[in-house]
Amino acid sequence: MSKNPAAPQVAPRKKPPILVITLAVAAVFLVVVIAISRGGDDVSFGPDGTARLTVATVDQCQNVTYYYAPGADVQVATEALFEAIRRVEGVGDVVAFQNPPSILINFCQSAIQEPTIRAALEPTGFLAPAGTGAPGAGTGVPATVAPVPGAPAPAPSAPATP
Repeated sequence: MSKNPAAPQVAPRKKPPILVITLAVAAVFLVVVIAISRGGDDVSFGPDGTARLTVATVDQCQNVTYYYAPGADVQVATEALFEAIRRVEGVGDVVAFQNPPSILINFCQSAIQEPTIRAALEPTGFLAPAGTGAPGAGTGVPATVAPVPGAPAPAPSAPATP
């Protein structure tokens, strides 16, 4: 058998190693997951004393306000509560208030009920006991608290009783 000298010799093409490709895809996936999970760590309060989070677009036909536990650091508590509420289906917009320290959660009662929301937030340890209001009020209605200078005070909203 003789080879045709006129025909070009093409080197066989090597397949890229499957392990290298798999590791590259896994590394990219890991970087994306880390970027997404760390994206929600920073909570910043605006000049009006509120921090806002949109968890999902739902029919927001009901809302509930929870007050923070006495002595809770508002920044730390808000970060923990926002992180916990992100995992709850049926929740729409969430607004945290610095003064009085509280969180207003809008949700669709056909998708989730208030006790389920409270149960998702309680493990953070930052909620005031059920049935209590703003710090020092004890009535379920926000106490009169001096507003943040130059910012409107949040509208009073009584928390739902369990």
